[in-house]
Amino acid sequence: MRDEDILDVAREFRSRLPDELAAEIDLLLARADRGEDVADAVLTALCSDDGLRDEVRQRLDREADNNRGYGDATGYAVLPGYGVPSAEIVYGCAACEYQYPVFEVGEPVPDCPHGHGALVRVAGR
Repeated sequence: MRDEDILDVAREFRSRLPDELAAEIDLLLARADRGEDVADAVLTALCSDDGLRDEVRQRLDREADNNRGYGDATGYAVLPGYGVPSAEIVYGCAACEYQYPVFEVGEPVPDCPHGHGALVRVAGR
């Protein structure tokens, strides 16, 4: 189930709710309209009423989105921090400024494209 589906069900059932629960749902829907993430709280509030719980369960499709993860992506979350490329091995020409990075183990190193011969290792581990 998606957050939007939960909020839609809350709006649909709003008129049939007891006054106290309706007031709580109204506050949560107002927060949702301001962009806050309140879908879990809305679902908890709706399911607190025994009579509504079964109706909510039937109305919401649990297979549509069973991951309550990051944004709209299912199963993907951005790693924390800043990404820094790993160290690369660089080969360079002794006669000119040409450099060639090697990213994979065993990758063949070409000769200098300017005709100066084989490249030598200048940086990396």
